[in-house]
Amino acid sequence: MKVMEMADKIRAGIYPARTVYDNLAIFQVGPDKPYKTPADALADAKSGDIIEIDAGEYHDADAVMQIGSRQGTLRALTIRGVGGRAYMLGSADTPLAAGGEGIWSVYAHGTRIENIGFNGAAFDGSASGIRINAMDIVLRNCHVSQNNMGVLTYNSNQYDGGDIILIECELDGNGDNSGFSHNVYIGSGCDNFWLIDSFSTNVKVGYLAKSRAKNTHVINSSLVIGEKGRGVPLDAPNGGNLYVIDSTLQNGENDARLIRYDEESNIEHYQPDTGFYLLCNSKFIAPKTSGNCFDIGEFRKHKIKPEIYDCIFAAEKSILGGFVSEGNGNYIGKL
Repeated sequence: MKVMEMADKIRAGIYPARTVYDNLAIFQVGPDKPYKTPADALADAKSGDIIEIDAGEYHDADAVMQIGSRQGTLRALTIRGVGGRAYMLGSADTPLAAGGEGIWSVYAHGTRIENIGFNGAAFDGSASGIRINAMDIVLRNCHVSQNNMGVLTYNSNQYDGGDIILIECELDGNGDNSGFSHNVYIGSGCDNFWLIDSFSTNVKVGYLAKSRAKNTHVINSSLVIGEKGRGVPLDAPNGGNLYVIDSTLQNGENDARLIRYDEESNIEHYQPDTGFYLLCNSKFIAPKTSGNCFDIGEFRKHKIKPEIYDCIFAAEKSILGGFVSEGNGNYIGKL
């Protein structure tokens, strides 16, 4: 399966491809290192360079950083925690990067961020742990929690194309209880969103992952509302192509919905008239006995082409909406 081949390339770090720059430098950040804050090191960095941040906590102004700019030429940085995870900690009193976008705001295309935590962004309602305004960005082994918005990315009026990849990441307890804040929000400018080997839980009235990308891939990941969460595991409001493979989606007692698909395609940022979703070798758990596990928009309901096989549905058959049968290796019933 081509999707799984691409996922393996992402795991191996060879996709998306990046320009190789000559004479790269490594900048070290920490209490006993030449640079005391990530932003100090960034001021001297050029495209292709590496910034290594000692494990520990970096608070408020020492944590905030804007990586590149909308008109800038900075590209393909690698920024990683070393010796453990480096935590960037904000607060309700911390003005954020780029006029309030996030603890980190990323404009440098092709940047990879590894082993970093983003916690506590609460300066305003859309304050995010990390705001992505660039293409071909990879977050690996990052922890994003207790922000008003977890990971927030661009819409099509900013950039068109590219991949946003979260791999081996944990997203926990983001949101401001408004219903418009999520653990992950991927805007319509993205071609491919990948959530691989990751865990998302406890969103505060929102979605564990909401993606307007043309293609959304959830692979070997768990989206579990959790005891403290309230919302829906997965939303692809614009439709497009949705893949859920080797994964677990679970809601709680308050809401049967597991996937919301194509509910906003008749308004702004809609995708082309066709799309499909593929659910393969995954578990779908919905304890509530009323409602609908699959909330499919009316605008293209008869044009999409669902493929569902080798899945377990721990849910009442009546709330599966007629989209699932016990053929194709599927099981419906109690675990």
